[in-house]
Amino acid sequence: MYSKAGKKYHIPQVPFYGEVVDIDDPRKSARVKARVMGIDDDTPPENLPWCEQAVGAVTNQIELPVVGRFVEIIRHEDGTCRWKHLDFKDKGLISLIGEDDYTKCLVLAYKNMADFDGDGIFSILWSFREGFRVMLKNALMHIADDETVLLKSADTALHVQDGKISIGSVSESAEPCVLGDKNKDALGKINDAIEKHIKDIASGMDKISAAASGNPYTAALSVPINELSITMRKNTEALKKSISDAVPKTLSKIITVD
Repeated sequence: MYSKAGKKYHIPQVPFYGEVVDIDDPRKSARVKARVMGIDDDTPPENLPWCEQAVGAVTNQIELPVVGRFVEIIRHEDGTCRWKHLDFKDKGLISLIGEDDYTKCLVLAYKNMADFDGDGIFSILWSFREGFRVMLKNALMHIADDETVLLKSADTALHVQDGKISIGSVSESAEPCVLGDKNKDALGKINDAIEKHIKDIASGMDKISAAASGNPYTAALSVPINELSITMRKNTEALKKSISDAVPKTLSKIITVD
């Protein structure tokens, strides 16, 4: 029974279409008030019943309709009523899921953020071909059926595919990533080699100085100069080899970055 102006009417449990007039539920339990045309035309909003969210809605989900939009309403004889969103797929949604996926898709959320004084479209979708996608404006989180994962915002991306991670570009970025600890070790080896090189030069110069001070004739300088030359060449080659051996260890085989 539905009571109006002191009279009681038997209303079968069939769905009505009601215009949402209030969503500010004092219990904050996703209840709404909606005016059913032909029944509630003269009923002020404060006298309309609060409608619970219909059974079958996602557990713990709060997705309130916008005031002025229409929802489906079922009123029961005990005076309670329930509401749910009208289920439809508009052209904007079709552009996201594609015509071929229309019969094989799951739409968890699809909202024009202008309804909440924002801008852009927010959506959570799954489709047979595209996989799972969460989108807001130009930001995208995409998990494909082949377990590829893509996080993208404007022109920046983090892409996981085929056991590799690309940071900056989709598929593969321009340069390999450097591993911090191994890079530190490599630089340490370079510094150690340079230090040794300098010590060798200093040692040679000491020998030249000693030879020069002990002999007015500089012929004796030829021996330490020759030794210095040999040492410098040897250490230079060793330094080059040390760098060559260390640098590849700093390059990641998994992560690339721009």
